[in-house]
Amino acid sequence: MHDPTATAGPTGPLFAGVDWASIDHAICVIDVAGAVLWRHTVSHSRTGLTRLTGRLIELGVIRVGIERPDGPVVEALLAAGLRWRWSHRGR
Repeated sequence: MHDPTATAGPTGPLFAGVDWASIDHAICVIDVAGAVLWRHTVSHSRTGLTRLTGRLIELGVIRVGIERPDGPVVEALLAAGLRWRWSHRGR
C-alpha cells in the first residue's frame, strides 16, 4: 500500500498508539527515537479496523498502545496477531 503520509527509512522497532473513539480512531506510528512515521484515522467499522491492522502489520509495528482493555479495536488487534498494551491514565 502506498501511503504519502509514511516517511521512509525508519530504524529500529516501530510502535503505534490508538486513540479509541466511537466514530473514528486516530493512529500514530513512531520509531524508537519518537519520530512520527505515520498518522491516520480509521472508521469504527469492520472495514476501518481491517485497514488499521493491515497497515500496522505492513509497517512492521511490534506493539500497539491503546486506552481501552477491551472492545472491537482490541479484538481486531488480537485477531491480527498484533501485540498490544492497555495504557490506562487515571482521571
